[in-house]
Amino acid sequence: MSTSHGSTARVQAMLDKLPEFEPDASLWTRIEDAHARRRRSRSAVRTGWIGAGIAAALAVVVLRIGAPEGGTSGVEADTTAWQMQSEALEREWLASARAPGHVPARARLLGIDDALQAAYDRGATSDELAPLWQQRNAALRSLIDHDAARTAAVTRI
Repeated sequence: MSTSHGSTARVQAMLDKLPEFEPDASLWTRIEDAHARRRRSRSAVRTGWIGAGIAAALAVVVLRIGAPEGGTSGVEADTTAWQMQSEALEREWLASARAPGHVPARARLLGIDDALQAAYDRGATSDELAPLWQQRNAALRSLIDHDAARTAAVTRI
């Protein structure tokens, strides 16, 4: 037991020799800012993965439903074109999004996605699906435009 007490006394003596100082007044602010930046960065990465997962899930749904045998009609071809445009817009939006985006437009996009999923679940025709894909593209374009306007406003000198 004397060895343990002796090493504790030695450590205490070494600590007593260290200089004392007052840390910079802004130290805690800088520490809190660094933690907040780290949290935002992790949140942005998580949002990107969630968006990619949603896009992948939509792609799987579209591929699993597939086109009926015997070719596609003009309306079905239009629906496919709207789907492809939607995928391209979503990739553009996810690549450029630096913030969560415009909340009402995101809510509108989620509502349209729910309507699309419900339409596919009940076996909707292309006549019903094409307008939903058009609405989804408009919502994505709104998010892209909002992010671009926000970035332009921030970078304006």
